[in-house]
Amino acid sequence: GFQMNDPVFRDINVRKAFSFAIDKVKILEYVLNGEGYEAGIYGITPPTFKGYDVTKIKGYSLNVDSANYYLTKAGFPNGKGFPKKTLDVNPGAERNINVAIEVQKQLKDNLNVNIEINRVPMTSHVENMQKGKTAFFRLAWRADIPVAQNFLSILYGKDVPASMEEESFPNIMRYKNSKFDMLYEKGLAASTIEEANEYFLQAEQVAMNDAPFIAVWYDEGFRLLQSYVQDFPNNPMQYRDYSSVFIEPIKQLKEN
Repeated sequence: GFQMNDPVFRDINVRKAFSFAIDKVKILEYVLNGEGYEAGIYGITPPTFKGYDVTKIKGYSLNVDSANYYLTKAGFPNGKGFPKKTLDVNPGAERNINVAIEVQKQLKDNLNVNIEINRVPMTSHVENMQKGKTAFFRLAWRADIPVAQNFLSILYGKDVPASMEEESFPNIMRYKNSKFDMLYEKGLAASTIEEANEYFLQAEQVAMNDAPFIAVWYDEGFRLLQSYVQDFPNNPMQYRDYSSVFIEPIKQLKEN
């Protein structure tokens, strides 16, 4: 995520440059060893909700030429004069750190930009993001309810306080776009889920055009079950519904 009030990252050209400079497929396949649903080439909403076609959303895939075009447009040709910035990361069993190291390497290789990684305990990390004390940071979001709206809610500009002295949540990036807010509100007021999804898709595209964050990958949940556990399905919300679960009796081996 980018802090939208930061003197460097408030420039959309810098944010687009960073977005095009990251090889998300490589991160998913080689850093995460394929342990993810898909590379983050669409928007902020994962491709798991029925009736919400994220493939209609144009996100960012690796394009070094475009990355350098936008960085030059921002006034930093070949990274010249770009200030050293810090990527704040909560360790997260080293997975987050490994991804951050790869992001650091790719930004250096593709943009000639130096990024320093700062490991921050989760409690301090959340506080720093909400208070706008970090300009470039790692974050993730798991929805409270299985609809696209729950992901888009963290980009709603009217939730952002006017003062940097006040905490901002859930819109940690402090992203504001009146067109996004208008479409998001129309989605909330829609009479059917189909109508709502149309507005939400349009809103999400507006946000992706502004690039207030880099979607790196969509996570995936795994569940290992003993063969005698029945009717315990997995789901995108990682909600454990035990109401229909039952144990199938284990057949005893006959003694010879």
